[in-house]
Amino acid sequence: MSDMLSDILGKGSSLPESSEGESEPNDPDGHYRAFWVTRRPFVCELRSVHPVEHDLSYAYIYDTMAYSGDWSFFWVVTSFYVLKVRGRNLRPVVKAIRARSCGWIQEFNKARHSVPDDKGLPVITHISIEIKPAGETFREAAEDFKAPG
Repeated sequence: MSDMLSDILGKGSSLPESSEGESEPNDPDGHYRAFWVTRRPFVCELRSVHPVEHDLSYAYIYDTMAYSGDWSFFWVVTSFYVLKVRGRNLRPVVKAIRARSCGWIQEFNKARHSVPDDKGLPVITHISIEIKPAGETFREAAEDFKAPG
């Protein structure tokens, strides 16, 4: 199973794989990880710098849109909200969500995390949720889904 996930996720996928139902805590030494791969999660926990926790339920995902130019942002469209994520090198995170194997994603918090040494690893700089119907999101994406500028 580990080799298959590595093939799917490519660079940055050297994260430990867990058993179903386990939850990987934050690293006690403060090392940052953008995401965590697990087997068959029902939700992807959204770890933001804000104290309110959210879960992205895989059952409600309609689409995942990503800017493949430099993989600096992606959107996950659900039936009633849009998850917007910005950062760098986010391709492995997008692939994990699309494969429904991402247990959590985590926004970088300079108060808690040390800056990642490897510039090739994913780093999430911003997570936001916008409450809006999927149709409105698809219309917005069709009109102006482009690289941040």
